[in-house]
Amino acid sequence: MNISKILTAGVLALVATAANSSTVFTPTDGDVNFLFSNVAGYDLYMFDDADIGNEADATSKLYLDVPEKVFIGGPNGGDYTATNQSSQSINLTGSANFFLALWDIDNQVWLRDSAVITKGTNAFDVQFQAKDRSFLVVDVIAIPEVSEGPVPEVAWMLGSGLIGLVGVARRRA
Repeated sequence: MNISKILTAGVLALVATAANSSTVFTPTDGDVNFLFSNVAGYDLYMFDDADIGNEADATSKLYLDVPEKVFIGGPNGGDYTATNQSSQSINLTGSANFFLALWDIDNQVWLRDSAVITKGTNAFDVQFQAKDRSFLVVDVIAIPEVSEGPVPEVAWMLGSGLIGLVGVARRRA
């Protein structure tokens, strides 16, 4: 097999993996508080952690109208229920773990978190891929080992280096 095809496949795999990261959270008590946001033009949703990478086809998602308090009840047969203040709810299968995504109303696409910054005990500033889109979530623990893939900047640096090597190899051939 040609070395340039192997390198190209590697670059595409890195970029695809980097684009699929989502932070999984779990509550520290019976509720999760979404206190502050600057997500005008976007809708914030909570998903069962089993649906990571499948936001568009997820059968259950919970709309969050920030500021919002979401109550986490359970376990009931191993599953939990997340209920917002409008009495809408979703089933969290097997655990109380969840992830968050923004729906970009204008572009009709899902955005995943791009950074999670600790703001104190059990409080996080969750930032999204859209510029200046973030919110403060309290009473949760971030579960970092569930996040997929490398840091996007590292993937782009490695990918551009590999593409450069392919270009050099083609010139020599």
